[in-house]
Amino acid sequence: MRLFFRYLFPLFSLPFLDGCIRTVPTPTPGNPCQQCTVGQVTFTPASPDRLGSIDATHTNPTIGGDGCLHMVAECIGDEGFTSFMQFNINQGGPVENNPAKRVVEAPLDCRNGQWFYMNRQVNEVNCQEAGNG
Repeated sequence: MRLFFRYLFPLFSLPFLDGCIRTVPTPTPGNPCQQCTVGQVTFTPASPDRLGSIDATHTNPTIGGDGCLHMVAECIGDEGFTSFMQFNINQGGPVENNPAKRVVEAPLDCRNGQWFYMNRQVNEVNCQEAGNG
């Protein structure tokens, strides 16, 4: 019995403990909705050449309940300003732009190795801000 608890019990309990301890799932090789990388999307930084531009940012990708990668593109304006997000340089932004607000967040989903907002493939995100009055 002593042998069981000393050597075999730890081996049998590893899968159970692994399931309890692991908090971030690892992407499944070959799953096309887990093959996206943050580097596939350009999050355009603010530039003095673009009046009102602010940094486009994002959350780290996570694997959702559907088994696919998701991240959130973000535009965070200064206090007293509203933000506006655009995709792919000039394609307009998400419905989350309305109503106007300081923080705009748009969910991006990995599909077939590419990032999408709804049915639009997203390769670039840029942000602008304007004063509230």
